[in-house]
Parts: sequence; structure tokens; C-alpha cells
Amino acid sequence: LQREQILALPEHALEAGPPEALFSPAGTELRGETERELHRLREDKARLESQLKLAQEQ
Repeated sequence: LQREQILALPEHALEAGPPEALFSPAGTELRGETERELHRLREDKARLESQLKLAQEQ
């Protein structure tokens, strides 16, 4: 259900929560996830570069 639909219910049996525009994950949560992804990408790059170097030497 959309937030507006929940708010339109006469009994308000459900909690509508904050509007979507106000929802945002914590900055530290996003930063940690971004840093982990960046680390994985750097590891992948190093691995692929070494594989490429080996392939070029053959």
C-alpha cells in the first residue's frame, strides 16, 4: 500500500511511516557499504590486471 492509501483508511490500522522524501539511510551506513564495494572493485581490478599480464606473456 502507498502511504497515501494507508492514511486514507478510516481505521489507520497500519503505521504509514515517514514520507519517502524524508527517508534516508544513515550516512555512515551508506559510506561503509560504498567503501566495501570500492575495496572489492579494487581487488577485482588487481586480479584482472594480473590475469591480463599473464595472458599477454604467453
